[in-house]
Amino acid sequence: MFGLLLASVLAAFAAPDKEPAPNTYTWTIRFNGIPIGEQVLTISYDHNDKGLERVMRSTTTIDASPVDFDYQYQQILAGRATNEPAAFNASFNLGGTTGGCEVRWADSGIYVTHIDDEGKATDEVLPSTAANLSTIDLFDPLSHVALSRFESVSVLSAQTGRVWHSEVRRMGPTEVIIDGTKLLTEGLVVHSPDGRQAYYYTADGIPVRYEYYVQGRLFEAKLSTLPPPGIDDMPVPLRRPEIAVKDL
Repeated sequence: MFGLLLASVLAAFAAPDKEPAPNTYTWTIRFNGIPIGEQVLTISYDHNDKGLERVMRSTTTIDASPVDFDYQYQQILAGRATNEPAAFNASFNLGGTTGGCEVRWADSGIYVTHIDDEGKATDEVLPSTAANLSTIDLFDPLSHVALSRFESVSVLSAQTGRVWHSEVRRMGPTEVIIDGTKLLTEGLVVHSPDGRQAYYYTADGIPVRYEYYVQGRLFEAKLSTLPPPGIDDMPVPLRRPEIAVKDL
């Protein structure tokens, strides 16, 4: 009977009253210091039988014409992740050319559906070992396949649905200033087919800054405001324990 009482007390203290509140991150994208677009990512949370699921929705909009660069790009991406890389679907418009892909990860393989400019879908199954993560996982603060875990990595592009491979180089502690506040980050560098990419992560796993190349031009993105507190920093509401006594 004491065991039942103890279990009831522990369950009452451990169970949160509600899911963590959604977080929204906005990165301003610049070329030569001039704003040309933004990426907005919203992450909400849901408990399921696998644990805490992250539900992600990202929109990226870029128009580089103000810097005399004929480049317009829009992407909409939605993904869900627990312990594995995120399953997702993505669509893009690059200068009027559209496309997209859908990805699902399983023990039997990585299931990819490519969607071309005419909306035609082509299915492909990659070996389960073909990729470690996708580009959406690079922005998931609670990812179980964080870039920092790897010495070398195979990345599935959320734009093309193709996999590229790279060594992971560590730049060490790097300061990033947002709203006049210095944030200490860990800088990580990889190389995609388009060139060098760098991501600067806080201790909470948030990429407060990232850099990548487009047609040989360096784009830089940085959070517009200080990031919200990590999920570990959020207070967990506790219910007053309710002790139920049952006759045995």
